[in-house]
Amino acid sequence: MIALLWTVTALGLALWSGAIWALWALLSHDPSWVGSLREWLDASPAAGWLDHWLPGWDALLAALIQLLQAVLRGVSAWIPWLLGAVWALGSLLALALAGLLHWAIRIGSRPPRPTVQGPATTPPPTAA
Repeated sequence: MIALLWTVTALGLALWSGAIWALWALLSHDPSWVGSLREWLDASPAAGWLDHWLPGWDALLAALIQLLQAVLRGVSAWIPWLLGAVWALGSLLALALAGLLHWAIRIGSRPPRPTVQGPATTPPPTAA
């Protein structure tokens, strides 16, 4: 059980590290890539669905693209530090949770201790 716990934890940490790396690779580029989201969304089948369920979505998307580009330009110098802190915090949280579960498994799987009986009373001597 403990081997499975640490194997799942290692796999989770690998996936977590890969996700942070992918996010870093995406955010370390020039923020102008966000502008291509509009063309991609216009060409996708989701555009018709959005027109039907959310009229005026293209104006909202244009405002969100401008906001996202401004935010990315503002925090571009801090992205490696921020993602490093998020990665470290998430990794420490995963390891702490795995350690706590390891402890719980160890405590829960201990065999019960036999109860110690008091000294047996000797029978009274019989007259022979």
